[in-house]
Amino acid sequence: MVKYLKYKKKFTLPTQEYYDYHIPYSRFQKFFNHRILYLLLASIKALRCPPPSTDPLDGIDIPEELKPFVPKGPVYVKRLHVVHVNGRDTRKPLKSGSKKWLAEIRLFKRQHDKKVADEQQAKLLGTSVTSLSVRLELMRDLTDFQNLYDEKMGRLTTRRPTKMKRKVREELESSYNKFKLDCKSFRNDDGFYNRRATHQMTLKL
Repeated sequence: MVKYLKYKKKFTLPTQEYYDYHIPYSRFQKFFNHRILYLLLASIKALRCPPPSTDPLDGIDIPEELKPFVPKGPVYVKRLHVVHVNGRDTRKPLKSGSKKWLAEIRLFKRQHDKKVADEQQAKLLGTSVTSLSVRLELMRDLTDFQNLYDEKMGRLTTRRPTKMKRKVREELESSYNKFKLDCKSFRNDDGFYNRRATHQMTLKL
């Protein structure tokens, strides 16, 4: 702590007469007035103009759930064909806050929500997002097979009393004998292999 400085008042600037050595000289020492300085600073602060806002959402009425999906740059209509003239993009950006602009922001949100939902569903099924569509198709095939098997078995077991007409019973038994207890025989192989080929092509890409 400096003990050799001497002050007569709390806000008085030190002068050379109080010290045995040279101290820095203030050119405003003779005209210094704390009250004037306080009023000057207060007026400068009141007159200071804030910088223009750089927030792209400033003055735009937009729902809170859409704000995280607003890009920093301009928004274009992604579903329209991109027109290039002399190697330049001739698309015009949408006006911020317009109906088309809000529609594109909602599209961004739906795409993000679908991506998150696919990731969660893939994690639940123990697969990846790229294999999710194939896994879902196989699940649908298996479900359809189980429903058909239940229908065939149910008709045979519940409608096979001794008093059933012989012709009806023979038709049911013939239908059941033709029904193969095999999921592969029910599955649409063409569709399955087409899905597998599409999936392999997706993995290569």
